[in-house]
Amino acid sequence: PACEAGDARVVEHLAAVGPFWSTMRRRHIVPMLWCPQKDPLDHQSLAGLFPQLWAGGALQLCLQATRDNIDEFRSLHVTYYLGPQEFAKRLVAPGARDLLAVFAGAPLTPWRRALVKGMAARKDCVAMEVPAPGSSKDARRRDVGDDFMARWRKILGRAQFQIVPPGDTLEREAR
Repeated sequence: PACEAGDARVVEHLAAVGPFWSTMRRRHIVPMLWCPQKDPLDHQSLAGLFPQLWAGGALQLCLQATRDNIDEFRSLHVTYYLGPQEFAKRLVAPGARDLLAVFAGAPLTPWRRALVKGMAARKDCVAMEVPAPGSSKDARRRDVGDDFMARWRKILGRAQFQIVPPGDTLEREAR
């Protein structure tokens, strides 16, 4: 109820400015964590919380593409904030990089386990495993600390390619 009330207040303010919201919703952009789904009332969608803003047809600036039925027409998928340390160093020219590919993630699926095993067999690949409950009794939901990220930045700068499973990022909740 509180979300729906907030949704109604925002739409009231939009209507006070003029008829643009009611006549051109598809030209508005609203923020949302998860990218919109083709079925806005899907049980896994959060669109019902703000029915006019999130399920009402506006474009959505979203961070996480975590489903396979994403409404690609309405999704404006963006990355997470990257701090200045991500850009502080000069990039190594691709031809001078000594690693072919890198991967960071938890080996939660057969595909990921095969990937980690295959990369470990090569000298020009690095797979950094994120602790998962099945492999570490100390693993937590978001178990990537500053030391891991510092190592990852150094390794990533040496690689020609980064392997990122569809919809996955180091910050993703569903990992």
